[in-house]
Amino acid sequence: MKNRLDTDRLLSLGLGLLSLIALYVLFQQAAGEAGWFWPRRYLAALLLVVGSLLTHFVIFFLSPDRRRFLLSKLDEKLGRLTVPKAVGAILIALILSGTAYLVYGPYGQPFVEPIVRFWLFAQTAWVVSVLINVAHWMQGKKFLHAWALLLAGFAFNLGYFLLKVSTHPFSLDWSETSRYYYASLFFSERIYGLKAAWSPLHPSRYLLQAIPFFLHPLPLWVHRLWQVLLWVWMPAATAWLLVRRLQFQPYRRLAWLYGYLFLMIGAVYYHLLVIPALILAFYPSRKAGKWANFLFGIGYLFASIWAGISRVNWLPMPAILLVTLYLLERSVREQKLWRYLFPPFVLSLLSFLVAVLSSAAYVKLSGNPATYFTSSFTSDLIWQRLLPNPTYYTGILLPIIFVSLPALLSVLFVQRRMGIRLGWLRSFCLTGILLALFVVGIIVSAKIGGGSNLHNFDGYLVVLLILVFYCLSGDVENESQEDEQPHRSILEQVALAEGTYNHWHRLAVKGLFAWLLIAPLPFAVFQGRPVRTYAPDRVKEALDTLSSVVQKAVAENKQVLLITERHLLTFGYLPNVPLVADYEKVWLMEMAMANHREYLEKFYADLAQGRFAVIVTTQTYVSPQGDSGRFGDENRAWRKRVNRPLLCYYKPYLRFREFNFEILLPREQVHRRCR
Repeated sequence: MKNRLDTDRLLSLGLGLLSLIALYVLFQQAAGEAGWFWPRRYLAALLLVVGSLLTHFVIFFLSPDRRRFLLSKLDEKLGRLTVPKAVGAILIALILSGTAYLVYGPYGQPFVEPIVRFWLFAQTAWVVSVLINVAHWMQGKKFLHAWALLLAGFAFNLGYFLLKVSTHPFSLDWSETSRYYYASLFFSERIYGLKAAWSPLHPSRYLLQAIPFFLHPLPLWVHRLWQVLLWVWMPAATAWLLVRRLQFQPYRRLAWLYGYLFLMIGAVYYHLLVIPALILAFYPSRKAGKWANFLFGIGYLFASIWAGISRVNWLPMPAILLVTLYLLERSVREQKLWRYLFPPFVLSLLSFLVAVLSSAAYVKLSGNPATYFTSSFTSDLIWQRLLPNPTYYTGILLPIIFVSLPALLSVLFVQRRMGIRLGWLRSFCLTGILLALFVVGIIVSAKIGGGSNLHNFDGYLVVLLILVFYCLSGDVENESQEDEQPHRSILEQVALAEGTYNHWHRLAVKGLFAWLLIAPLPFAVFQGRPVRTYAPDRVKEALDTLSSVVQKAVAENKQVLLITERHLLTFGYLPNVPLVADYEKVWLMEMAMANHREYLEKFYADLAQGRFAVIVTTQTYVSPQGDSGRFGDENRAWRKRVNRPLLCYYKPYLRFREFNFEILLPREQVHRRCR
């Protein structure tokens, strides 16, 4: 007890020092605000930090006996309640909800600074650990802090998504509402009265997002909510399907929460997670009957079809996941190599062929030229994004190494301590799969348009999580029956070294598993910014002005091109406006980055001929000012291949900076720069 209380004192000292640093940073931020009085959001944040500082100051200077007395009193008061666990759960939910709202709600500006956000995360985890302790959620204390850290990380992640549900009529970020427009194209005849080509990008994503259009018309906020549910539910379901296969009792929920946050490192996009979810749900065990094998065949077929209409680098993913599970669950032992490898080879080949046929069928049905689907192969590679850069301040390599090292080292440690023998063939194949997916992630992340996070390592992260969980749960089939050990829980595996290693070795092992535990947390804690709020009068003014200009052009039977904000047609904000399906912002950017001359020349010809009476686009600029900042290469491509030609033939009429769009009207004469 004395050591634990000393640890509590050390923890309070650390949190108190962190509170001091956060207080200093907040004072600097508040002092930079204009006016005589600090905004309420800063005052609220300062009060929280001061309260935290005083709390930890008191705890640090309390004697061990006094601290023990206060904890017992708190425990006694909670114990008088008929359902102390339920009350504890409610309090924890309130704390986590409040934290998420503070970070991503209208009062979130003070918590944009990384050190202040880290303070709030650490403070939330500490409060949650105290509540878990006094509510008697668990018998032992070894995983108390693990639960607290993961729950706090989950709150940050969930808050980031939930506060995107908004009734705001304009796009919340550069491409947010474009996604709903592309999803609506599967119902274009019903919504727009014409048959429009389907999106060449991310068909499976837009198929999932199109589901609410079966009940069209629904308001924009419903579609935003549906996308949030997809973002949260798909990784949650995938992690649960993985945990369900393994012997994680009694830590199944903790493993599920960790798996969810691990998949959010990228984050792995929800439409891609359909594939591992199907494989994990239906992959049969060695003793499975014909019915289980039949269901797996159906699920495997659907996963392969789905891969064909997803990203091109996910065409082989159903086969890769099948082979990964096969290698982990089935040993070679006395079999001949060809007999062991023949089943996964045949199934992999069939899956890849189905995926290719599915992709070809979509190309045929989409109504687009086949060359549109190869734009990613002609885009530039920006290798500087592997290292720290303005687009991703850590670069790609540092964070993926930070995630990979503890995972791989823990796999090696567990294999050695558990006596797991994979044999040279299975080890070689699993290593090859991870290495190939890692290299693909590097290349795709370097492609222009990417490199702002780790989502292009999606396949690698999924396979890495499967490998780590199989090893930690002890569910890897041993190559030799003589080497097999009794099944052990995670707790036992972490504690394996305690009886045989010296003090420093035990610290190293615990440090390794602590690193593995916290690896996903920075990606949850430091993502996103507070939701922006807009004055209702200003929103109405912008919408009314835009509607007035557009309706005037429509009344004169002239065409209106919405390069941006095209969802305003989808959801009825601009009624009775005919859809011009060409040149939507996301696809136009893709063509600009790929320098697709055929598409761009058609765009330039339409501009020169004055095809459109009104163009609604993002803010136009021709100076290279934005080329050195975040997404500088993408900004350069847009500036040179979109903005310059636009401003040759059209002139800015009205600009709404806060909503990031402007209205262009035709010039009487071509700009002198373009003659």
